[in-house]
Amino acid sequence: MVTANGMTSIWKIPNGSSGTVVPQQSSDTTPFPIVVQPDPIKSKWYPTPGTYWLEPPADGESDVVVSIPLETATEVQFRVEAFNPNPVYTTVTQKIEPGESLLDPGLTIPVPGLLVASFIATPVGPGLTMLEATVQMMCGCPVTKIPTDTAPSVEPYWPSTEFEVTAKIASDVIATLQCVETNTFVAIVPSPAGPCEVVLTAYQPSTGNTGGATLNLL
Repeated sequence: MVTANGMTSIWKIPNGSSGTVVPQQSSDTTPFPIVVQPDPIKSKWYPTPGTYWLEPPADGESDVVVSIPLETATEVQFRVEAFNPNPVYTTVTQKIEPGESLLDPGLTIPVPGLLVASFIATPVGPGLTMLEATVQMMCGCPVTKIPTDTAPSVEPYWPSTEFEVTAKIASDVIATLQCVETNTFVAIVPSPAGPCEVVLTAYQPSTGNTGGATLNLL
């Protein structure tokens, strides 16, 4: 959403790509770094710790080109709405001169939080229930299972050891979900004696990003 001179326009941004991870910042990279923490468990396939940046993807894959008719220098508000699954908003205000172009390198708006794409419960045996959550970055970047015996098939810059995924059951039992494959966190817990709510919390300590979801067990 773009607001200028009291007028508002809304565009949908495609999410076909997050860009290419590179080890050095340049005029072509986004200004927000990816920081990989040192490996706490010395896994063979852990990414090299350090700071990385993103080169934007090809035009049209995760961007929108907006033309705004301005007669004078104007404070323009750019507001992004995303979901995790509840709405998350980020607003950036930029002063723009008539005829000025921001296309190179463009205006990047960070969206905080973690995306919990799904959260389900499945009976797996007498008195046991499996909780399964799909957790990703808000941009869609994958969370890679660490440790692993095979090389990750996806970019490894968000290793699962950087995330804490827990579920509170019936307001008093807390279970920790372990990453079993890309984006997938699982825990097997005792089935509750009666109906109850399960509250999932995903947390990334290095960034403060959080996300969550709830479900009802019958």
